[in-house]
Amino acid sequence: MIGHTKVSGPLAVLADGFRAELDRLGYRPSSWEFKLAEVARLSAWLDRQGLGASDICSARLEEFLADLAARSKRAPTAVAMRPVLGWLRDQGLCGDDPPPAPGRLDELMERYRHWMVTDRQLASRTITRYEQGARLFLDGRAQQGGVGVEGLDEQAVTAFLLAEASRGFPPSRYKVGWPSCGRFFGSCIWKR
Repeated sequence: MIGHTKVSGPLAVLADGFRAELDRLGYRPSSWEFKLAEVARLSAWLDRQGLGASDICSARLEEFLADLAARSKRAPTAVAMRPVLGWLRDQGLCGDDPPPAPGRLDELMERYRHWMVTDRQLASRTITRYEQGARLFLDGRAQQGGVGVEGLDEQAVTAFLLAEASRGFPPSRYKVGWPSCGRFFGSCIWKR
């Protein structure tokens, strides 16, 4: 028990350490009780679910917050829970978030990377620069409903580059954009 807040359940043994972390982060003692009350609610929820500290990840925290919001008018937000989640991760007690499932954009970028590494044998810094430009281009295409090389032609690449130029970016930005889009486009044409 710290102050007036009692933490029971799987996070009980961590309460003193979390209080020290809050102090290190600059929280005032009056705020410690509030944050520890959040930890107490999370710990009680974990206990009801039959889970431990190592079962916490961002997705599990979202489940907790949704459950709490359904029962309480003053449920904390994910932002408010960041210190708890960050501290648990720093302590090695919090599980990692599962990796997101790869989408079509990720598959296309992986093919592009493979082409740059194996066929072109480019240096890693060059690959990183080209990937940045290609991702910028593909993100723009995705926002317009297109992912992949279907319908990709010189006009699409030129339109993207002209749109970027009209946004007033410095010329150094085009050292990434122009060559990477050209090489990306070339690799897509080559793979068809």
